[in-house]
Amino acid sequence: TLFGGDGGTGKSLLALQLSVAVATGGPWMGRSVTAGPVVYISAEDDDDELHRRLWDVTRAEGLQFTDLDRLVIRSLAGKEALLATIPAPYAPLKKSKLFDEVQACMMFHKPVLLVPDTLADLFPGNENDRAQARQFIGILRGLAINHRCAVVMLAHPSVAGMASGTGTS
Repeated sequence: TLFGGDGGTGKSLLALQLSVAVATGGPWMGRSVTAGPVVYISAEDDDDELHRRLWDVTRAEGLQFTDLDRLVIRSLAGKEALLATIPAPYAPLKKSKLFDEVQACMMFHKPVLLVPDTLADLFPGNENDRAQARQFIGILRGLAINHRCAVVMLAHPSVAGMASGTGTS
């Protein structure tokens, strides 16, 4: 699933709330969710910001950090965060070293939900290049199928999507 919206509108916070709900088996926006482990990868927010947001979410839900034992969060802020690379012009995408690390993490934790945040940081290609976009979605789909989990990718709309009001990327 691609979850998109303008910067600063709360996508990451909402996805973090979903992650906490899944990890603790609690409700999300008044609805029940499938409980289980969660892997949340943030390429935008640093550890301090993620910790601050988690503190707010746990307090609002009447939880403690010890309740989050099934939530794995990794900040990649300021680090190489691409899940794939483009080895040469017009070449197919190649899974990156980070992809291998994410896959190993998923094999260990067996999440029911993977949240990569955001597309612009994790995808090396051109979103308007259909072949590149389909290859990247194929990589994420492979993770979902192989690990039997949902993937919710956060994204910002394109400049054209913001200008038109459609919010599309």
